[in-house]
Amino acid sequence: GVMSHKTILQIPTTMRAFAIDRFGEPGTLRTLPTPAIGADEILVRVHAAGINPLDEKIRDGFKAIGDVRFPFILGQDAAGVVARTGPNVTRFVVGSAVYGAFWLAGTFAEYVRVPTMRVAVAHKPATFDFAQAAALPTPAFVAEEVRAGTNSATGSPRFAITTSSPSCTDLISC
Repeated sequence: GVMSHKTILQIPTTMRAFAIDRFGEPGTLRTLPTPAIGADEILVRVHAAGINPLDEKIRDGFKAIGDVRFPFILGQDAAGVVARTGPNVTRFVVGSAVYGAFWLAGTFAEYVRVPTMRVAVAHKPATFDFAQAAALPTPAFVAEEVRAGTNSATGSPRFAITTSSPSCTDLISC
């Protein structure tokens, strides 16, 4: 990968991460190399990671995920602070609080490499703490698919998705 464009602090060469060596095993916490980033990527210092049923399916060998290299770090959803940016990154700066669904990026780790052009990453809403923001991405996408997924030709039912947060009326953009 490309060397960092900007860095927030001294980033260690290794990190702690929860990974598997083959599908179907429970996984272990271990020390792995901190990811290098490319020109269009950011390195996020993970403050919180969301756990979803999808993570279990991937751990057990869900075949639709594509090519996987082991050890494979589990986790899709996270929130944290940008620690490093690639030279082509303009949407985020070092120190930005971010969250998102980082498909197959490995969020059960101290750091995660995020390709800003291919995943859902956004600035963390100020009204959410890191744990709340990390819990939101995949469930919000699923809720939006249910909300918008009505097929008028088949008469599929419509669902109303609501939230109790006074500052958040749309699960995707709040």
